[in-house]
Amino acid sequence: MNYDFAESFSEGFTGPSGTGFSTSRLRILHGMIGPKFQTGGGAFRAFVTVKGGGDDFMFSSAPVTFSTFASSVSGLRTNNVVGVVYPGGGIEAYLGPIGLRIDVGDEIYFQSGAHNNLRVTFGPSIRF
Repeated sequence: MNYDFAESFSEGFTGPSGTGFSTSRLRILHGMIGPKFQTGGGAFRAFVTVKGGGDDFMFSSAPVTFSTFASSVSGLRTNNVVGVVYPGGGIEAYLGPIGLRIDVGDEIYFQSGAHNNLRVTFGPSIRF
């Protein structure tokens, strides 16, 4: 699960009173689960994955706090959650229990048709 709590962007508009800007305050809650298939257990590993789940797109001006996140998770049944499929793959490199991982995939969400979203993530990984 991943919570994008402050994906704000400004949008310009022209109206009867002139030109202005507005901030969207978009928040996205991603929830996916699925298998990961990997090569042997050496220091370097390649893997592929296919995950499924849902995304919840929200607009909120509430402050970014833990309680805001908790209310987003508890209110999922009343919100408009869209289906998601995530095929991807990557590599991992370990030196003992600590390593680095790069993951590349396409998060496809379905809302009035399929929408592709390329995701590239890179960061530390702890193996236990």
